[in-house]
Amino acid sequence: LQVKLEIDNHAQDHRLRALFPTGIEADFCYADSQFDIVRRRVRPSRVWQNPSNPQPQQAFVDISDGEKGLCIANRGLPSYEILRDGSNTIALTLLRCVGEIGDWGKFPTPDAQCAGTNYAEYAVIPHAGHIMDPENCHAARTAWEYANPAWATQVRHFRHPHPERWSRKLPATARLVSVEPGWLALSAVKLAEIGGGVIVR
Repeated sequence: LQVKLEIDNHAQDHRLRALFPTGIEADFCYADSQFDIVRRRVRPSRVWQNPSNPQPQQAFVDISDGEKGLCIANRGLPSYEILRDGSNTIALTLLRCVGEIGDWGKFPTPDAQCAGTNYAEYAVIPHAGHIMDPENCHAARTAWEYANPAWATQVRHFRHPHPERWSRKLPATARLVSVEPGWLALSAVKLAEIGGGVIVR
């Protein structure tokens, strides 16, 4: 399920979230991070005093009991929280509006009130299995594909030094690189600065 929201915000100093009660009993949740999927405890440490416990994410957050799970993917929404409400509700932050920031003083941030029209996009991905078992559970791959949709275009560089070498007769399908197994995430491809190789991350 893909959701697109248009939010006309006139409130200040508030947080707007989408809530997904999962009913899944689990001690950990999983979130996409740079080059990894991180595991975090649903209940924070006993020394944590703040009643709120928001955490960072990139493409998705997921909670699973090993048999079933719920993954919430997003496009540009970097914060979530698993609520300690008995249902392990996933709270996805859509807007976080603040008028000031600072731990050592107060600094006004009027533009951070996000006044006016805002947009948010996310996808709800129920799944079987566990997200850390990529051979049997494809939720992470589905979330990455949603957050980073593939697009391609064929263009002719207007400053090409040898226009006679340009050919419009390219194959309908082609492959620059192949990555196995299929659950590995390709994050970058570039020409090597030295030599004729290609650098893949």
